[in-house]
Amino acid sequence: MDVIKPRIRQDSFSKRSGATIVETALILPILLFILIAAIDFSLIVLNNNSLAEAARRLSRTASVRGENSEPEFSMWGPDTFNENASEEMEICEIVREAAVCISPEKINVQVEWPDGSCRVNDRVCVSLQYSHQPFLSFTGKSFLLQVSSDVRIRH
Repeated sequence: MDVIKPRIRQDSFSKRSGATIVETALILPILLFILIAAIDFSLIVLNNNSLAEAARRLSRTASVRGENSEPEFSMWGPDTFNENASEEMEICEIVREAAVCISPEKINVQVEWPDGSCRVNDRVCVSLQYSHQPFLSFTGKSFLLQVSSDVRIRH
């Protein structure tokens, strides 16, 4: 009586292993691209929210720095302020405190008083700009993030 031994097909296993490697080589770059794009998009949203919070805080502070402001606070305006957030000024310090995830050298701060004075109920407009350079930039272009906040002077 002959004993029949089962044949283990080595060829089938090695062929399947090769197909898995090819499939992984085709899919992995696409998955990595999607992952990096999602992270980059998340950073854009984070930076935009940080800029919006910084603009809100700065406009709120500017609204109480009118001509009737408290003696311990200096009056701001009505001349337009346009500087980089890295400057050592009180206005720039407020932006740096709020936009902690962005390098201050890359933020442009503009504060203007469209009504031409710092009286109560006049407007103050704050604009912040930041140029975001994405990780995956095939063209080398950056995204310009710009936020603004307009309020009325209260003091």
